[in-house]
Amino acid sequence: MIPRALIGPVVAMARPSRPFAEVAAVLSACEAVRRELGPKSIPTLTAEVARRVVDELLHYIEADQGDELIAALNAVKREMLPSAISTLATCPCIDTAADFVDRRVQRLQARSGRYLSVAEQQREKSIIAAELRSLLSARYSRHLRA
Repeated sequence: MIPRALIGPVVAMARPSRPFAEVAAVLSACEAVRRELGPKSIPTLTAEVARRVVDELLHYIEADQGDELIAALNAVKREMLPSAISTLATCPCIDTAADFVDRRVQRLQARSGRYLSVAEQQREKSIIAAELRSLLSARYSRHLRA
């Protein structure tokens, strides 16, 4: 006899899709990078886009958020001169920053909240950035291949 769970309907088994804004921004960013660097393979192209997105994200996170004028000027700059890289790094619906912060929180919890020296903080940040580059590069490759 077949178990009842195997006969019934399957509900919500798929992974949620990424936002359409991300797909559009990835296509735009890859086109801009392709114009800049010339014809490249998809992995090379997406790795370069991911590197630029992570660099922009780190700049965005580390920017002095305490100064309201600077924050407002940066927001106006992003609105007036939109770039796909900036959109991928800072758009709240894409939320690339959450991936970075989640990894940082996981590491903080793993070390039980132990304080890191400045050099250790920089090393941790570079390790997380490398992980994020790899994750984003694979994600962007899937968008290009779809």
